[in-house]
Amino acid sequence: MAAGADAVRIFVCGDVVDSQESDRVLCCDDVAGVIAEADYAVCNFEGPLKGGGRPEEKPGCHMFQDKASVSRLKRQGFGLLLLANNHMLDYGRAGLEATIREIADQQLDAIGAGLSYEEAYQPLRKTIGGLTIGFINACEAQFGVMDRVRPEGRAGYAWINHSQIDKHILELRRVCDYVLVFPHAGLENVPVPLARWRERYRHFCDLGADCVIGSHPHVPQGYEQYGRSWIVYSLGNFCFNSMRGITGEDRSYSVLVSLCKDKPITFEVVRHHKEEGRVRLSGKDRAVDVGALNEMLAAGYEDLVDDISLTVYEKTLRPHLSRCVCPLGYNGSIKSTIKHLLMKGRQGKQTKRMAAMLMLHLVKNESYRFACERALEVVIEGRPSRSGS
Repeated sequence: MAAGADAVRIFVCGDVVDSQESDRVLCCDDVAGVIAEADYAVCNFEGPLKGGGRPEEKPGCHMFQDKASVSRLKRQGFGLLLLANNHMLDYGRAGLEATIREIADQQLDAIGAGLSYEEAYQPLRKTIGGLTIGFINACEAQFGVMDRVRPEGRAGYAWINHSQIDKHILELRRVCDYVLVFPHAGLENVPVPLARWRERYRHFCDLGADCVIGSHPHVPQGYEQYGRSWIVYSLGNFCFNSMRGITGEDRSYSVLVSLCKDKPITFEVVRHHKEEGRVRLSGKDRAVDVGALNEMLAAGYEDLVDDISLTVYEKTLRPHLSRCVCPLGYNGSIKSTIKHLLMKGRQGKQTKRMAAMLMLHLVKNESYRFACERALEVVIEGRPSRSGS
């Protein structure tokens, strides 16, 4: 998939969290060199800037970025920050507003979230090297999603399953040379996408997307060609330095997309990992095996999705749903039930409210719902699973 000499090249990486206060840039010289050779660079900016607002009540953890993180990304050559993700509203409207303002002050582009419905869903049309390229960014339904309603003054991010996304792809297809779609969706820490997400991403290609490049699972997944389009299911973490510490190598990959007028899209895989909080190119001993990830999308894929869905249902969904709907919160473990009752007694109304919020999260989020449906189908139909669940 080599690029032509006259190609416009776009570097795309996965999730970025830069919470550490430091003057140090995220990338070592070798990765910085790859980004510098590109005409444009894109990353998923996983959370608002620190100090812009107060933590919102929600299930799960809160993420934020150091105030200087945007300027550091600019120094590394990034031009577009993707904001449609499940942490962008962790610190409310004020947090998002401060983040958007800083990105604008740094003269960078941003899409995927906004202070109004129109801002959140507005795609980007940009001319680079004589080519007009359309960019769309949206996320699955989690905290902060702006889905079916448009309350006045509400901030949020674009929903990946909103009909507006389909309309934008069709509109951009008519006026752009290329259309790139960046979904933020899927189960975390699994090596393949769920079948329903695979169908949705292929649908984007049917509508006119030349390339669909995913994020959110935090680990890399494979890629495939679909017609004349390419789908990269997950780039995993690019650099995830949260306040929990600089842990893990984040072995993953980015893509260097090449665009030539009236020619099919091509791309190169850029393998990298993290050392002491900085991203560097991976040698053979640390390089993620993208070929193996691609193979998982072929032979044995359906069985693997069955196993993943059953595991998520048994270990995550059923216990949490049980605690939400059952006064005793029983999920098969006496110890966990006693612990739940003690916490419930101490927290009272707060526990009821949080239980309702968790319940809404579990039933509204597509990835959990897709996994639950698949798991129950496996159980009902008595299909064997390799996990033995």
